[in-house]
Amino acid sequence: MKFGDAITVKNGTSERLAVYLWRPDGSEPSIFLAGRVVHPDLGAILSPWACPQCRGVQVFWGIRIPPRCATCYPPTTVEREHLLSYAVACVKGLAAKLDDKAAKVGMHRLLDETVSTGDVRQLVALSLECLVGGFTLKHHGGQS
Repeated sequence: MKFGDAITVKNGTSERLAVYLWRPDGSEPSIFLAGRVVHPDLGAILSPWACPQCRGVQVFWGIRIPPRCATCYPPTTVEREHLLSYAVACVKGLAAKLDDKAAKVGMHRLLDETVSTGDVRQLVALSLECLVGGFTLKHHGGQS
């Protein structure tokens, strides 16, 4: 599984749609479930998901946007605007923590390139990468 893949999370008799994010070496995977990043229960079964209506596997999701089939339920204009403003805030937040001017310029260039693609999945990925970067800076005591 790779970032952004739609998965089902089975816990006992319940089954929920989620999004696979990453699995750091030696630890449990991180997933996007119920509007936030979580680690599934140890007994949970993660498996690939396909839409029961169209059989597609592309999922639309974002921070504060629950996962759903991107083909059957495409993003609204309001949701696209929300993802764009959230990504801009995340990039600005991380760039403000960096001392290296080249790194700041690189962060803004990456945002421009992501916005120009119009791909909401890339906006979500960029937002999460910036949040992880900010968390790493905060908890490992250094600035780049």
